[in-house]
Amino acid sequence: MRAFSIALNSIRAFFGIENGDDYKKVCRKIVFVGFKRFMYVILDYWLAGITAAANLFLKAYEVDIVLAFMAMLLLNMTICIVFVMTYEKTGVDLSLGVDLRRAVDKIHTESKTAGYFAILIVSIQAIFWSGPEQIVIFFQKELPGWKRWVALLVLTAIQTVIWMFLWRTGYDVISGG
Repeated sequence: MRAFSIALNSIRAFFGIENGDDYKKVCRKIVFVGFKRFMYVILDYWLAGITAAANLFLKAYEVDIVLAFMAMLLLNMTICIVFVMTYEKTGVDLSLGVDLRRAVDKIHTESKTAGYFAILIVSIQAIFWSGPEQIVIFFQKELPGWKRWVALLVLTAIQTVIWMFLWRTGYDVISGG
């Protein structure tokens, strides 16, 4: 029963639902989060396609691995910075890092162990999949000022290495190289 209560409270926190919200307000909050996620998925997959194409282009034309990494890092940093700056200027976080943080904070207040586990899960999926922008926005309280940008650079470099390896390995397998 406790797990159900924690899950329900974290879902409410994720959507920003507060006690006293009427049905229409709850629906608007859920739809807004859904819309943000929809937009992020479209943008993220479109941008992933661009980065995959750029990576494969650099591999096909045998660009030196260090230069290819620098080019991909610059492209990926640009993408991340646009997401972070959009959030900072508009308050709209398409990556849902803010929403995830509310949910994880709620979990953490009810169970420290589950809260730390949730932080770990969010961090891993953001580093490998969703993107460094999500984790930097998620940890915005812990990463003030320049620390945010250093974290973004380091996390983007890690993600760039992972995806360059995957795309280049796939290219080698398919091309027989």
